[in-house]
Amino acid sequence: ATLPPFTTTWTTLVRSGTRAVLVDPGFADPADADRLLARARGHGAHDLDRILITHTHRDHVAGLEALLQRLGPVQVLAHPAASKLPGSPSVVPLTDGRRLVLGGAVITALHTPGHAPDHLAFAVAPAASPSDPVGPAGLLAGDLLTGEGAPWIGLPDGDVDAYLTSVERVWTLAPAWLGTSHGAAPDDPGAALAAAARHRRTRREAVVAALDRPRRLDELVDVVYGAAPDAFRPYLRAAMLAQLASLLRARRVVHAGTDEEGPFARTPGVSEVAPDGTTRASDP
Repeated sequence: ATLPPFTTTWTTLVRSGTRAVLVDPGFADPADADRLLARARGHGAHDLDRILITHTHRDHVAGLEALLQRLGPVQVLAHPAASKLPGSPSVVPLTDGRRLVLGGAVITALHTPGHAPDHLAFAVAPAASPSDPVGPAGLLAGDLLTGEGAPWIGLPDGDVDAYLTSVERVWTLAPAWLGTSHGAAPDDPGAALAAAARHRRTRREAVVAALDRPRRLDELVDVVYGAAPDAFRPYLRAAMLAQLASLLRARRVVHAGTDEEGPFARTPGVSEVAPDGTTRASDP
């Protein structure tokens, strides 16, 4: 189970020769662990000794306990800020810039907060084994990017400013390919990353534009997002609070209430569009 418009989360196999790692066992049915391992063996992965976690949202880790029951005490690697994982495994902290050797391939962990504080992306360098074709270096983006639309960024985990910084960092790496956790991989990674950043900035400006007068939280959600099913409303409220937190830090918005309900208003003298609100064509 994951957030709309998606219904599934990708689990990724990275293999070099017979050695392999799995990234994000998000499946909910324990029986899927057997199907997953059979698929891995079918792809030549006979030495699967590590599991990498992009972040600890349930749709990325729900199957971890079932997988460990079948694999035994293999290493589980996640960011040091990661929340408790299913099955309470012993976690190897994976800090920014740490390089993991996998046969002839190299996987580098990149701390990319924004969607979640413990979010990692994994840069994958080409395999050098004679049995594997040499391909271009790319990146497993986790929830930094989605196959359509944009990743959800909401409080308490989400941070819009950190997200934009993470997207720009990955964009400057110019990955040849991007693997997303939800939806199809983009054909043009650079364009997809730039579009994701542009969408986030455009949404932030929409919040400022909606504050043509002081508004409370639910009213802001209605103006900016429009009609939405009641079941999804808590996620929209959390996303709006993340946008407001960014605008409050920038002093473009003031909080005139006593709690998260607001009201919120534009800071006096601040225009709808910030001086740095325009995205340059060469800059995500």
